[in-house]
Amino acid sequence: MCIATIWSDLWVLPAIFVPLLTVGALLAIKFDPTCALAFRGWRQRRDLRRLKRKLPAQIAKERKQLCAAWDANPASQCAAIFNAFKTGPPKNVESLLNDIDSAIELGCRLFDTDFLERYGDRFESLLVVRTAEIAKALAGQQPTNAGFVIHKLAQNDDELFHGFDNAIREALSESRRDSAIIRAHLEQLRENAARFRRILTPGFFSQIGSIIVGALTGAALGAIGIDSSFVISKSAQFTGGKWADWSGKADREFAERFIEAVEEVPIVCENMNAAVRRSLTAALDGYLQHRLRHQSTTLDTLADLSRAGWDVESSIAYFQQWQTRTRRSGGHVR
Repeated sequence: MCIATIWSDLWVLPAIFVPLLTVGALLAIKFDPTCALAFRGWRQRRDLRRLKRKLPAQIAKERKQLCAAWDANPASQCAAIFNAFKTGPPKNVESLLNDIDSAIELGCRLFDTDFLERYGDRFESLLVVRTAEIAKALAGQQPTNAGFVIHKLAQNDDELFHGFDNAIREALSESRRDSAIIRAHLEQLRENAARFRRILTPGFFSQIGSIIVGALTGAALGAIGIDSSFVISKSAQFTGGKWADWSGKADREFAERFIEAVEEVPIVCENMNAAVRRSLTAALDGYLQHRLRHQSTTLDTLADLSRAGWDVESSIAYFQQWQTRTRRSGGHVR
């Protein structure tokens, strides 16, 4: 009976001793310098491990932001403008011709300047190469270990920056020839748009209003021998054969070539956009891998100092502030 009673009361012991041990540990941490230093080092290394675990997600976010800087490029915009003919509502002859003229003018303006150089300058402003700045700042906070910090972290920022900048500009310039071809293609469309309009709207167009049975022009083109799903889907149905009298073979062939040229614009623009994005992404990945390695090395260096007994609290705070400032402002230091 006594033994059973003793065993039943044993649960009280943990309830008594665990709080006592906790209080004792807290007092030791507070008043015993050795325990206090050990706890400080453990806490700092824990924070450093947490920061290091977050690095891949932060770099992935930065990668997405950098790649997005290419999203609204002129090639992408031009493709969207001309693709609208395939998805928009059916139009009458005059509206369709006006939209084609407008698309050609917008496309010519988009490719009127060397936008690849402009995008090179934009990406240059987004590069962040500050290894020397970080090393000097952390060395100033750890004067006893300044040489170790500089040796581990400082690199040739000018050389790194120019290497990344050149890689990005080379990726952009790979499609310079494509850009010139698209520009010439659009200029050809601009020069021949007036003739295409005359073919679709001959002088006696106003005299046949009574025979128009719809608002589209696709069948009209079919009547003169033009077979294009692009135009047919956006043209109205006219009484069969009414346009055959005024259409000659030369006009038919010209109209077919003009329509094919209009259809090719979004294709070549999308191909250029995709090619530049592939090369650009590869160049940006090289830059971001460097950033990940350097930031990881920075945290490892602080962890080494913490294990050696040095206080790196201010260095951790600086690293966090620098990361936040970089994400908000971007920019580079050369």
